[in-house]
Amino acid sequence: MVNMLKKLIKQLIMHCFFPLYYRICAMRRVNEKSVLFIEVRLEVLSNNFTLLYQYFNQEDEFQIKTHYLYNGKVSEMAYLSRCKKMIKDLATSKYVFLNEGSNVVSAVNLRKETKLVQTWHGCGAFKKFGHSLNKELKEPFYRNYSLVTVSSQEVVWAYKEAMQLTDEIVKPIGVSRTDLYFDQDFIQNAAKKVNEKFQIGTKKMILYAPTFRGEAHRASEASVLEYKYLYELLADKFVIVLKYHPVVQDHIKVPEEYQSFIINNDNQFSIEELLCASDICISDYSSLIFEYALLERPMIFYAHDEQDYMDQRGFYYEYEQFTPGPVVKTKEELAKAIIDADNYDVSCVKAFKDKFMSSCDGNATKRIVEYIMQED
Repeated sequence: MVNMLKKLIKQLIMHCFFPLYYRICAMRRVNEKSVLFIEVRLEVLSNNFTLLYQYFNQEDEFQIKTHYLYNGKVSEMAYLSRCKKMIKDLATSKYVFLNEGSNVVSAVNLRKETKLVQTWHGCGAFKKFGHSLNKELKEPFYRNYSLVTVSSQEVVWAYKEAMQLTDEIVKPIGVSRTDLYFDQDFIQNAAKKVNEKFQIGTKKMILYAPTFRGEAHRASEASVLEYKYLYELLADKFVIVLKYHPVVQDHIKVPEEYQSFIINNDNQFSIEELLCASDICISDYSSLIFEYALLERPMIFYAHDEQDYMDQRGFYYEYEQFTPGPVVKTKEELAKAIIDADNYDVSCVKAFKDKFMSSCDGNATKRIVEYIMQED
């Protein structure tokens, strides 16, 4: 009974109070130079917002605000309180940026003067989400958008399906954060910093960056690597750096005897820096492979639970035909793929990049800003 009452109260706040509160706040004029970034889950500005934030911050005329809603990380009442404060700024903002779905932003009827841009938090189209995953999704998460930016024409259909949108909204004009992979100074500095910090030396660096398992608000890490087995075969020539997905809270601890071979990043470097510093990337179902393809380096897909994951999420493309690199299921296959990486055919990565990342050319941030300005 108590849980039902809490659920009812939340629904009333979401679908009655918030829309009304927004209308009251929207009685004020829109600030034509206001820019609002909304982080739904993360506690810091995400990588897909960073370059956009810097772009606007270079111009003194813009007033920038950022709201962190901490969804899933604070109590329900604290979350709703943060949403209320965000709505007050949303009502008078000219340019608003999201990087994932938001039932709060979707609950209001956004005024026509506001431009709402969905940058999304991943490139390409890999795991199904939104209406592609749940065709009977009743809670609105993808309303009010003026623009959804994607990485190529190839994936427009997937975002249209997932968000129930049209070609007028979903545009292949690039993904802001990918501009870093065309900045040679950034790439070289990242490689230098990571090498020095982790003392990699002449060994090759392998980045292991799996996606999370379960639901985002209670995410768990992928199965642990077979440290002892890999150490005995690879430690003389390779170093493996672990990068956990940002929504995972409980990280697996590496046994002390393997810590010179298996290094936990522990948020010391961004995913962009780690990708630029690595010689090989091992992932599973993470969209970071689209970004890594821009560097045209070897990828290995450690998909030991492929069937289970596919049953839970599903993919937009046939997994083993889609991946630009070997798919391995066991520790033996994984070790062999690492050793064989010197003979990796990079042409498959180039073809993958041309198909899924063709709109990412180092100028996406500027193009996104110019597009929404032009719309005015």
